[in-house]
Amino acid sequence: MSIGQAHTFNHYQGVVPLTPVPLPHRIGRVPVLAPHFQRRDLPELPPSAHGGPPMILAGTAGTGKSQLAAQHAEEAWERGDLQLLLWIADATRESVLAGYTQAAQDLLGRAFFDPAEGAQAFLNWLRPAGGTTPRPWLIVLDGVTDPAELGDELWPPASPAGQVLVTSRRRDFPQAVNPVIVPVRSYTRKEAVAYLQRALDLGEAAGVADRGPAALVDRVGPLPESLAQAVRHIDAEGIDVLTYVGRLDDRTTDVSHRDAPWWLSIEAANGIDPVGVAYPVLLLACTLAAQGVPQQVLSSAPALELLQELREGHPAAPRTGWLLTAAEVGRAVRVLHDLSLLDIHQQAGHAVVRVEPPVRATVRPRRDEVFRARLGVESLPDPEGRLALGAAEALQAAWPEVEADAVLAGLLLESARALSRGAGLAMLGHDGIHEVGFRAGRSAGEWGRYEEAELFLRELAEDAAADFGDPENYDVLQVRSCAAGWHGAAGDDEGAAAELAELYEAQTRLFGPSDRSSLSTRHRLAWLRLSARDWSAPGPRADLAAVLRERTRVLGPDAPDTVATLFAVVEALVVQEAGTVDGPDVEAALDRLFGSGHDESVDWVSLTTALVAEMARVLGPEHPDTLRATRLLATTQMFARDSEAALDTVTTAVAAARRALGPDHPVTLGLRQQTALVQDDRGLSDVAVAGLTSLLADQERLLGPDHPDTLDTRCRLLAIRPDPTDTAKADQVIQDYDILLADTRRVFGPDHRRSLALLDALARCQAEAGRKVAAVVTLAELAARCARVLGADHPKTLVARGMLAWRQGEAGDPVGAVVALASVLTEQTRVVGPEHADTFFTRHNLAWYRAEAGDLAGALADFRRLLPDRERAAGAADDDIEVTRIALAYWERKAGRPKPG
Repeated sequence: MSIGQAHTFNHYQGVVPLTPVPLPHRIGRVPVLAPHFQRRDLPELPPSAHGGPPMILAGTAGTGKSQLAAQHAEEAWERGDLQLLLWIADATRESVLAGYTQAAQDLLGRAFFDPAEGAQAFLNWLRPAGGTTPRPWLIVLDGVTDPAELGDELWPPASPAGQVLVTSRRRDFPQAVNPVIVPVRSYTRKEAVAYLQRALDLGEAAGVADRGPAALVDRVGPLPESLAQAVRHIDAEGIDVLTYVGRLDDRTTDVSHRDAPWWLSIEAANGIDPVGVAYPVLLLACTLAAQGVPQQVLSSAPALELLQELREGHPAAPRTGWLLTAAEVGRAVRVLHDLSLLDIHQQAGHAVVRVEPPVRATVRPRRDEVFRARLGVESLPDPEGRLALGAAEALQAAWPEVEADAVLAGLLLESARALSRGAGLAMLGHDGIHEVGFRAGRSAGEWGRYEEAELFLRELAEDAAADFGDPENYDVLQVRSCAAGWHGAAGDDEGAAAELAELYEAQTRLFGPSDRSSLSTRHRLAWLRLSARDWSAPGPRADLAAVLRERTRVLGPDAPDTVATLFAVVEALVVQEAGTVDGPDVEAALDRLFGSGHDESVDWVSLTTALVAEMARVLGPEHPDTLRATRLLATTQMFARDSEAALDTVTTAVAAARRALGPDHPVTLGLRQQTALVQDDRGLSDVAVAGLTSLLADQERLLGPDHPDTLDTRCRLLAIRPDPTDTAKADQVIQDYDILLADTRRVFGPDHRRSLALLDALARCQAEAGRKVAAVVTLAELAARCARVLGADHPKTLVARGMLAWRQGEAGDPVGAVVALASVLTEQTRVVGPEHADTFFTRHNLAWYRAEAGDLAGALADFRRLLPDRERAAGAADDDIEVTRIALAYWERKAGRPKPG
């Protein structure tokens, strides 16, 4: 059976710049000064931020280093000393790279998706060229734990206009030139008492008011952070200082002086209605991401079940018939917020709960002890494991099946990563990896973050293999297969296919070829082999057909995996560059969509219409995969030259994607690209260019310049070329093609299908601009690469050889063109048949250059045989017939005699 098809389009433009922000500019969140911030005499810290050596505020935890740095930065900003203030919190190598990259993007108006490149661009900006106006800057690296992480390459340059301020427990910063070490110690006893008197509004009165602050300092020490928490608790409870000290003595003798105020606040929160809930909520939040946890995770059904279990150990908790509710969890979160134990902020419409670092540092090391001694949870054999499992299940329950929000997806992924690195997702499943690990990797990939998805899954597989002691564990192999799939999606199809082939061998050996995981790997392997080399490759096409039939048998026709393979089969068919296609994949797709009694031939629009209807029935009309199938439908409508129908289809799909997935989802971006292509097909090139240019800017920002979708949009933009007679514009397009070809080769490799397609497009552009010899050189490379990669008899290799011969004739060598075309014609007749469109094209060119070479009689005879053959051939394009008719008439006029009859 066969399906008719027209051509697909594959063309690639330069990066659209962002807008640089004006100066002065702030980047990063400077901590708000504490309500009762106490100035200290630090003569080493100059009042001005203009230049000078690096300043290192060094001291133990809780001494107020960050507050002093914030005071210094804010005062310099308020005085107008600075053009740039960059504050980087928790300054690890990763966060410094991210902060520098953000600064480079803001200041230079460029997107940097390689953090090292962005960091270097920012450091270069800090070095003003001679004769330019200085731009005063201050960089604060807050909370550096390991100076060696920064290295010399991330240390800001010495500058008369700039200053570096570091807070750290460490003093050894070898990369800093002549740093000034500013020791930051705890308050003196006198300073601590004065702070408490002012913060608690006790004045200078003698008696109890005077003894209270002193007693509190003696009990918890003079550490600013501990004293500040004590003040917050005293204010919240409305008690006097000596009462607070008495509570510390009664209830926290088992904890350090530094942690005592935090524990007293935690216990106070746990005693407030809803009783016994606050501390379990705090434990759960600390188990997940430090950056913040969406509050909906804490109130999901598995979270409520877990928190109820933990609550039951509290002596005042309800005992029977009382199930914890989401509203009660919300109240507990508010209590913890009121006692400064966590922060609640809105992020893209989501309530996000963040436990402050001092609280996490107090809670996390002593969870097991607290489970038993404070919560009274004696019945749980593994309270730590139960907490981690409950956190994983809460995260899984809160994860939407279809994500319409990139911010929420990122927050959930961070929590999955924290859980994986903390408790280990491998140990939470039943002899396998918890499902939330698979969901997290899939989420990152579906948002186009292929490298992030791969990295997460590879770390998960490595940890699981070590935990299970078995590198061939079922889930380990499955996670590795997912990781390899995303690796291929990012560009390395060949490398990913090689890895998947090894995994498939192991899975079929251990679990059988019909196992679900084996079928998933076989699906990915077939797809990547098609994507890397040739969409018409019979072996991978047959593999996809086999997977479709086997998944239908094993999982059922409506299983998501089965539908995914059905979509892949049809998509691979649509993107083939052939007039008609047939094979086992065609048979499998038609059987699935039309039943076993379908017609022998189905047109492309009917095929994709049936696909969209089936996916809408199974998955829903606004599911991402249904919308991707709708894009295929619009493509085939363009093939059928029904651009009005294509525009209606894609316009409706874009609206649905924006509504269901949001404007930043890769599916929405892809539909926007299709809209522009339809507009170009309708002759509205200016509208298409505007749409693609806007899309490219969004893809650069959201996906990165090396993402396959971004590269594809650059190609599509270049395909809408200006008039080739405009030499200056044509030269620019050729230059842009050269740049894009280099980028594509770097991402995909020189022999990848995309790289070969770009060689073809570049040669066409060169020829149209009059650079005929350059076009011959480009096509010679294309023909050689096709022969090596696809084989000498592959139809695309023969087409490349035919194009080379054609351009050779255009460049002034008609005899050489005739010789080469005659050879190609012989091979095409044998390989694809005498009535294939490629064969007709070669016959036409051979006749033309026979005439150009002087054999006019032979050329006319060839044209006269070709014209009726083309007219008779099924599926011959009217345009091709007309071209041959015009050519025959032209050479007949040249010969001086009209056409016979």
